[in-house]
Amino acid sequence: MPAVARAAPTGSPGRSAIRRGERSPEMNSAVIDVAGLGRLVPELIDRGYRVVGPTVSGDAIVLAELASADDLPRGWGVDVGPGHHPLRHRDVGSEAGTSMPESLPHRDATPQESDSARSDVAKAAQHMGRQMPPEDLRGLLIRSRESPHWQEVADRCLTCGHCTMACPTCFCTSVDDVTDLTGMHAERWLQWSSCFEPDFSYVHGGNVRQSGASRYRHWLTHKLSSWHDQLGTSGCVGCGRFIAWCPTGIDITEEMWTLSGLAARSAPADPNAAGDD
Repeated sequence: MPAVARAAPTGSPGRSAIRRGERSPEMNSAVIDVAGLGRLVPELIDRGYRVVGPTVSGDAIVLAELASADDLPRGWGVDVGPGHHPLRHRDVGSEAGTSMPESLPHRDATPQESDSARSDVAKAAQHMGRQMPPEDLRGLLIRSRESPHWQEVADRCLTCGHCTMACPTCFCTSVDDVTDLTGMHAERWLQWSSCFEPDFSYVHGGNVRQSGASRYRHWLTHKLSSWHDQLGTSGCVGCGRFIAWCPTGIDITEEMWTLSGLAARSAPADPNAAGDD
């Protein structure tokens, strides 16, 4: 089945002028068939990129370095649920990327194919089985800062950081300085980190977020609220990985519905809601 790819519009080389929070310009549509996908990975490697993508490892689909498109989990899927993620067989059906489609066998996507691709995405979203509350989640989390529900979640949360490791949009890092015994050589290492680690918020001899409740609140608020301020969009892509990889099965959608209900019950009554008798 052909893949509809999104290629950035052609133009003069140089750095992107897109600022934080702004949307990228409208891109042209192109169709890359299976043969083109097979050439995509080696083309990226030849250009000096390290290609990281999904692949099957043991009983899970993980992110790892790819040597070719054959490493992709074609024909495999995952049944995602709280605390479990078994593999199953399924039926198969930026500026740097400006010139990429020109190096691959492709043709322009027809309007029907573009509409079909968008329709397929919309249908897939309807079959996800979980939904967030239909309201302003950013505002809800701001109003829920002092909610007692954070402690209730913390009583179930192990602060293990599995959710941050599985989430495709978590990007927290830490910096460590190391030196040899002579003191003549020093290195600075940037390493993956997690906002659930006790030392992540260590500042000036103290930990800013010492409780599990404060760490979970920070993570969820950043993902669904602060991301809008930083990047102009939500930090959740709806993949469900954090639910599957959570040892205690904490479901982010259920927690948001609970916060929504608590906020609604604690909201002051509208004096204009009822008419005069």
